[in-house]
Amino acid sequence: MSFAPVRRLAVCLSIAVAAACAESSLVPPTAPSPLNPHKIGVLGLDCPVGPTMQSPDGRPIPIEYPSPLVRGGEAPVEVTCSPASGTRFAVGGTRVTCTARDGLGQGAACSFVVRVEPPPMLGVSRILAFGDSLTAGVLLGAVVSPAQSYPGQLERRLGTAYRAQTIHVFNEGLPGERAAQAPPRLRAALAQHRPEVVLLMEGTNDLGLPGEASANAALDALDGMVQSIQEAGAEPVLATVPPVRASAAPAHAAAIPDFNRRVRSLAAAWEVTLVDIHDVITRGSCATGSGGPLPCLGPDGVHPSVEGYRLMADAFFDVIVRRYDQPAPAHAGPSALVPAEAAPVTADGAGGGPRED
Repeated sequence: MSFAPVRRLAVCLSIAVAAACAESSLVPPTAPSPLNPHKIGVLGLDCPVGPTMQSPDGRPIPIEYPSPLVRGGEAPVEVTCSPASGTRFAVGGTRVTCTARDGLGQGAACSFVVRVEPPPMLGVSRILAFGDSLTAGVLLGAVVSPAQSYPGQLERRLGTAYRAQTIHVFNEGLPGERAAQAPPRLRAALAQHRPEVVLLMEGTNDLGLPGEASANAALDALDGMVQSIQEAGAEPVLATVPPVRASAAPAHAAAIPDFNRRVRSLAAAWEVTLVDIHDVITRGSCATGSGGPLPCLGPDGVHPSVEGYRLMADAFFDVIVRRYDQPAPAHAGPSALVPAEAAPVTADGAGGGPRED
């Protein structure tokens, strides 16, 4: 019989700290607790993804961005970024650098790029609107309102959308003109204005004459005018003519559908852009018209209301933007957060990797 366990127990009872006397083969000794159990992590700073915005006119614009995300460290942590959020940033890429320092003197940094795209630009700036009273902007059968005409409204809308450039829409609408009479005047307008694009809408007055010959003459004139526009180095945009209320002009109303069908065929034959103004006015919903059928026509039943002219301007605007808007220059997009060039300084001399995008 062995008495070793009894002797060991006696030794344990004689020691002041009983916890230090444990059977080593059964319970491992416990390490003493550290004097400061609170551990401070290395200070880190994660920057946001750099925003991208577009300057409407090429001048610097104010841009706000989110604050960087602080990781670890000991409060208080002070974070500063330069340039600050809300600063006006110029066109191009501007690097924003953010730094942080905590209560223990640890430092961290990160950076990202704020991008400002150049303003939208249109590939053309001289547009000629050529036609009859529907181009001139006749209201109520006699009053000409250039500001409310479709060319006037189109120029204002283009000017708002493309503020960094001056875009002219020359209104060469002549009330009462027939398409068959128009080619010499068009050639003079081409020489005077030197347009890059010509919006051509003629033929309504020809259809008021009796017989099929008037429509044929109008289409022959349109064919020759498309050729003249191309020979002048401009691009033609051909338009159908708007509808007319049968109660106002029965002959016009009856002849317009077939005439527009032939205008569409002419555009296809020349492979030029077509704007279907007839469809725009027919389907339009306008509050200021005279009510009844075709509410976007004015009280005379022939000329559009101001809202009708606005719809026409919108249709031409959409075609011009779709065809001539210049895409912004390509640039490398913001990347994921990666270590930056310089390491932050910490209280104990250790470094923590800053981040940038």
